[in-house]
Amino acid sequence: MLSLLRYTLTISLIVGLALPAFAQFSVVPQFNTSIPLGSINEYTNPDVGYGLEIGYDLSDSWSVRAAYGQYHLELVAGLDDLNIRQELLDFLNLPEALLFDLQVDTWSGGIRYQIPAQRIAPYFGFTVSTNRINAEGLGLSFARRYWGVAPLVGAEWPITDHWGIQADVRVQGIFTRGDSLPLVGELIEDNIFFIPAQVGIVYRFGNLH
Repeated sequence: MLSLLRYTLTISLIVGLALPAFAQFSVVPQFNTSIPLGSINEYTNPDVGYGLEIGYDLSDSWSVRAAYGQYHLELVAGLDDLNIRQELLDFLNLPEALLFDLQVDTWSGGIRYQIPAQRIAPYFGFTVSTNRINAEGLGLSFARRYWGVAPLVGAEWPITDHWGIQADVRVQGIFTRGDSLPLVGELIEDNIFFIPAQVGIVYRFGNLH
């Protein structure tokens, strides 16, 4: 009986100490779509992706964020735009236009400042990321990993004490260092830029601002 009481008191103490810190966490499942910038824009069509963001409040206005996002772009290229030898083109008997699926898997961390407000609270922030770009087409798959940065601006709209809606737009830069992807490297500039627009449902363990 004494042991059970001791365990109960220990667990209660741990939970009691953890709850205040745990209340500062938020979880945001997201959907996204992207607008490419630069020369790649004429070859690509945006598609829908998804992601998940976790936040930790440092104060009423400042928070740190960690996130995973998967962005999709449909890349359509003519044979003249690709660096493929004519002998290979004749052998494969390829169509005039080729379709590639361009997928960007992004792991990011950053900081955010939220302006206090009664209802819709604007915010802005900055993230640093590692990005795996995968291109699939012609039955082949090529992948490279690059680092990137993204300034962002958005807003959070509380609905209840714990639930809300979050939306933001960022300018995602990915620095390829001249290490371009095979086949589609001619369509993509040395550094890749696109504008992801993201919307998600916020759940904060403490009360929303």
